[in-house]
Amino acid sequence: MKPLRKNKTVVNHVLVLLLWLIVSISTLGFFIIANSKVIERYSVLINEAGKIRGGTQRIVKLNAHGIDISPHITDINLAIQEVNKLALTKNPLQASFNEQYFTAVHVQWIQLLAQFASNRSQQEVFDQSEIMWYTTNALVAHIEAQSIKSINRFYIVTIVFFAIAFILLVIFALTKFIIKDKIEYGATHDLLTGLYNRNYFQDAIEREYASYRRTKQEFSLLMCDIDHFKKINDTHGHVAGDRVLRDLGLLLRSQTRSLDTPVRYGGEEFVIIMPGANREVCTLYAERIRKAVANKRMRGRVRITISIGFCVHTPGMNAEQLIKNADEAMYRAKQKGRNRVVDYDSMNT
Repeated sequence: MKPLRKNKTVVNHVLVLLLWLIVSISTLGFFIIANSKVIERYSVLINEAGKIRGGTQRIVKLNAHGIDISPHITDINLAIQEVNKLALTKNPLQASFNEQYFTAVHVQWIQLLAQFASNRSQQEVFDQSEIMWYTTNALVAHIEAQSIKSINRFYIVTIVFFAIAFILLVIFALTKFIIKDKIEYGATHDLLTGLYNRNYFQDAIEREYASYRRTKQEFSLLMCDIDHFKKINDTHGHVAGDRVLRDLGLLLRSQTRSLDTPVRYGGEEFVIIMPGANREVCTLYAERIRKAVANKRMRGRVRITISIGFCVHTPGMNAEQLIKNADEAMYRAKQKGRNRVVDYDSMNT
């Protein structure tokens, strides 16, 4: 059951990754909206500051051309409202100021109006306007720098997000592939021993019968069972029992031919489909497997023996009968003292 739990853990990890991705996309969306508003605000401030900067120059030009500018030229919102006829023909500045962001410029503006009101010399007015222009210009530069930082931060966060999202998608795709592969593997293999499982056996035996109908080549079915396996579990524990099953699975793969199909049939029972194997070949390999198992010390210093029965397919024998015959031969081996091989045909002679 451990591999199943591992698969469940992998699925949980994938779900966590997907949840993280959804949360991240939502967070990025809020960040984009908020950042867009910040950039929009910076754009408005830069535009307003530009109006102030340009407006200052135009006001000074009005003054330089002898236009009458009074102390009441602006209302409480600092928008120009009183000019003489000449000024009206020159489309004077219509500007408003946001005191929260332009306090310094506001002060300079008031000082510039004071210069107009006190009838200072034109040079003094120009000097004051130049101070205001530089103050406004510094403010614009500051706002532009903040805007650039905000835009750069937006690009960096976006790039990092999509890089992480890409990596997560790759991980998700690979994980999905691994899970699919494990599911497909688990559908045809025994997860403990690595041998084919009973589901695969049903398909394999049908394929062998289909091959027999085409080629008339005989085949055999070998079935084996671990002797006193319950005693091993009771004495050494189920962990030791699992180790024995795994070791036996490895041994069956090593002692059979490449064209044979070793299968964990259930519990401590194993079967081997042996294409092209007659009675002599099947007896040879059955004894070879039995001796290899008896002479091997399994992990945990456990020794085991197996009882083997086999049946050679004959014309007219279906798969169910073939399995039943091999099973009967195996139990005859147990009845005769275990750790031995019995041929089904020999039982009837």
